[in-house]
Order: sequence, then structure tokens, then C-alpha cells
Amino acid sequence: MLGHKSVKQTEKYLRLEKDHLRNSMNKLKKILDGKEVSFTRAIGKTFTAAVKSRVLESAAEEINDEVVEEFSGS
Repeated sequence: MLGHKSVKQTEKYLRLEKDHLRNSMNKLKKILDGKEVSFTRAIGKTFTAAVKSRVLESAAEEINDEVVEEFSGS
């Protein structure tokens, strides 16, 4: 059973991770455009952000299901 506060905190965390992923993708674009020299580090960060994004997406789906169940009275 999730409270309103934990849902808000999760939403905030998901927004921050989305911003982090966007920054990583921008970094990758710079690499592909030849403007970045630290290829390995940027690729690692981008991969990590993509994995985190998928994990967070799964967590958000689970939270959504719990909230729906809670409000539907199931």
C-alpha cells in the first residue's frame, strides 16, 4: 500500500533519472559528431543510464498497478 508521499517521491526520482538519461544521450550524440574524446566513459554512462531507465520504467509500472489496485478496492 503506497501513500501519496511515496508516489510523489518516486515521480521526482523518475524525472531526475529521465534528465540523466537525456544528458547521457546528448553526450553520445557529441561523440558521434566527433566533439567528444572520452568515448569509453561516455558509452559506459549512456549504457548505465539506459539500464537504469528500464529498471525505473518497470518499477513505475509496478507502482502504477499498486495504485490502481488500491483505488479500485481490489
